Amino acid sequence: MRGDAGRRQHPQARCLRSLAGGVVVAVLLIDSHHQFAAERVLPPAWLRGFDLSVYEPGHPDRIISGSATLADASGLIVRSVTKVTRELLSTAPNLRAVATCSSGFDHLDIAELAERAIPWFHGRGGNAIAVAEWVLWALSRQWSQNVAQPKSFEGRRVIVVGCGAVGSCVIAALRYCGAEVVCVDPPRARVDADFEAITLDDALSSPCDALTLHVPRIFTGPDATVGMIGPSQLQRLEGSALINAARGGVIDEHTAAQARLNGHLSGLWLDTFEHEPHVDSNTLRACDGATPHIAGHSIEGKLKVALGPVNSLRELFGRRPIDRWVAPKLSSLDPARALDRLSAALRTGAAFLPLRSQHTRHEGHWIEPEVFSQPLAALGCRPLDVQ
Repeated sequence: MRGDAGRRQHPQARCLRSLAGGVVVAVLLIDSHHQFAAERVLPPAWLRGFDLSVYEPGHPDRIISGSATLADASGLIVRSVTKVTRELLSTAPNLRAVATCSSGFDHLDIAELAERAIPWFHGRGGNAIAVAEWVLWALSRQWSQNVAQPKSFEGRRVIVVGCGAVGSCVIAALRYCGAEVVCVDPPRARVDADFEAITLDDALSSPCDALTLHVPRIFTGPDATVGMIGPSQLQRLEGSALINAARGGVIDEHTAAQARLNGHLSGLWLDTFEHEPHVDSNTLRACDGATPHIAGHSIEGKLKVALGPVNSLRELFGRRPIDRWVAPKLSSLDPARALDRLSAALRTGAAFLPLRSQHTRHEGHWIEPEVFSQPLAALGCRPLDVQ
């Protein structure tokens, strides 16, 4: 285990120490799902030594076990189903930090947290490899549908929109397979002089085999992503496959579905939807593959997504970070076929949330050997923010 020497002190840790110099026992509230699926989501050992209370999923004000309430909480651990709003924060006067065991954070009121000087942490990049593997599954299935065309990725032109943690893994895998990758990420290009990228308009000026999205959901501003693939962009994607494992709402789902049904798009692969868990039946019917927001649901991905924010909480409250862990082994080691079955079930109208809760898989060697035999981790794909 790593010692304390050289470990950076969190700037707010001083407010959690008593006058006698001892560490105050922090009161944490956690979602009951974390307890139910402990070893696969949030191992109990990671929170040992904290005073824990467990709340009903999505409702930190409804305590299931433990004596502390939201008003007592020093820290709040959430998933994406819990909305951390101004109203919720107003009932938590002692709150010192919020940690979300998710890569996204659009369920947090960032402005209100900043106003209250409450730090927040998320698992950015923790499930990057898992999502990238989902994209490879989709592309592998896309290019195996037409037996008259080669299944190989070599020579395919793929536009990757969003080149952060997930996008970088996708880019590395595609280049390894011999694809021509076009990078689109204006925010990154502005701050990284060595990063080569073009605008979406320029990328769409030439035909592509596929476009895959890996962007956060941003509603306003110069880098807004909501609706970024609309009728105009879809018109320029004739003959291409469209893949979205980013966030619901970044594409115009209705128009995309129509474009696939009339043959304008060659493929439509969706893991996220604008109004999930409610998904329009026409959208599902149009999809070549649709899954219930589980692209990042590998055992390793879930643990890494939790590890980053939990370690930030541990540091804040004066505890050593967790630096050694082992993912529990599953009996099923055939993720590609599991995704095939899941997609077939969702397209036949099976319920979104039950399917989502049932699915999990391992990362690693799993796409057909003739297409991609190398695990992404071997290509240097690493989550950006998880130590």
